[in-house]
Amino acid sequence: MQISAQAIRNPAAAGRFYPDDPLDLKRQIQTFIDEVTEEPVEGDVLALVVPHAGYVFSGSTAAASFKYIADLRVDTVFVLSPSHFDPFRGVSVYTGAGYRTPLGVVPIDQACARSLIDNAPDVFSATELGHREEHGIEVELPFLQVLLSPSWQLVPMVMAERSSTICRRTAEAILSVSEGKQILVIASSDLYHGYEYEACHASDERTLQHIEQLDPEAFIQGLETEVYQACGGGPIAVAIHIALQHGPCHTKSLAHTTSADVSGRRSGYMVGYGAVAIYKVEEEHIALNDEERRQLLTLARTSIEEEIGAVSARVSSEEVSDQLQHARGIFVTLRYHGQLRGCIGQVQTKTPLYETVCQAARSAATHDPRFQAVTPEELNGLTISISILSPFTPTKTKDKIQIGRDGLYIRRADMAGLLLPQVAEERGWDAETFLAQTCQKAGLWPSAWQEPETEIFVFTTEEFGEKEA
Repeated sequence: MQISAQAIRNPAAAGRFYPDDPLDLKRQIQTFIDEVTEEPVEGDVLALVVPHAGYVFSGSTAAASFKYIADLRVDTVFVLSPSHFDPFRGVSVYTGAGYRTPLGVVPIDQACARSLIDNAPDVFSATELGHREEHGIEVELPFLQVLLSPSWQLVPMVMAERSSTICRRTAEAILSVSEGKQILVIASSDLYHGYEYEACHASDERTLQHIEQLDPEAFIQGLETEVYQACGGGPIAVAIHIALQHGPCHTKSLAHTTSADVSGRRSGYMVGYGAVAIYKVEEEHIALNDEERRQLLTLARTSIEEEIGAVSARVSSEEVSDQLQHARGIFVTLRYHGQLRGCIGQVQTKTPLYETVCQAARSAATHDPRFQAVTPEELNGLTISISILSPFTPTKTKDKIQIGRDGLYIRRADMAGLLLPQVAEERGWDAETFLAQTCQKAGLWPSAWQEPETEIFVFTTEEFGEKEA
């Protein structure tokens, strides 16, 4: 079912999922947008998760996401949907001239669409399968037509598979073919499908919370075990993969409802709807002054003393500066007379910095599996150092790694490992050895960093500590 270059895909859901009259359609969308009260996200939107049910059920939830792209200027919008009707392999890309809605024809970015297929013909195919009756892409387009600045183009993609490999390769291909373009990714997905109202809300809460963790591999695993539910789980995982490659990003759940809440009927079949924005924020570097460093070291020591039975004073949030309220990944390292005695950290957290330091210090003293717990008799010979991690930046080449400046975080599926910058410098490693050692820290084989399934991130640290007694 090949697609001609001049083909226009006509609406399949107009008059059923949304109004087929252009004026009614615009009015309904504008009403949805005007009713959104959520504060806007503070950053550049990279991707949106939006539902794809009939507007009467999920239009207001979709609007909670779409409002934050009003007047956004983008070159290409990649809209990804699951396949509700056609079975096929991989991902179907529409390569015709346009997608029609009652508001007009949305032009296809045919160069991008065809490049996807050339990039990975074993994943992508140019076929009408997945597009003929599918509503998952179509219902998103009127919102985009009303809200985005003109001149954008579309790449419509329907995913019939959502394995970790397919999701990762789809994301990589999109990034490759859109290099130099301003893009937006729309992951079209509803959430829970079933018959139990309480289970619906509980499942949707779990799913939305995990999307916020930005871990696509774990998300796919949770979908397979039905811990999470999202018919567009594949598109969501692709959106997360793409966002992570733009550097540090954040998520915000903007709205949630269910068909049962909308209809007022809490029995019978029901579906959950969620709206999520994934956005990039230029995070300010935390440069602590001497007093803030001293306070963190004091907090770490008193936390250890409390953990092993000594008395220490609790510190409340009112007693620390704004800098120490920011969330940051950190490591706390303990040495006893100069020898390593424990090292524990938190890589990604939403907890304030001062609290994270307290937690990591307690764990380094008593829960590092390489050592026995620190004893009160060791306190006088113990020195503490703290490493504050910068946001992670993805990389694909060893040539970008600078020994002594960069730390490494390597992740593959549910396995991950991190080594601080000073580890490679102290041991005289080159970049390739550093990568191999970080792979082994993650439980992977040394050469795993060379394989496309392995994600590599670099970071820097701000390190300070007590003077050795």
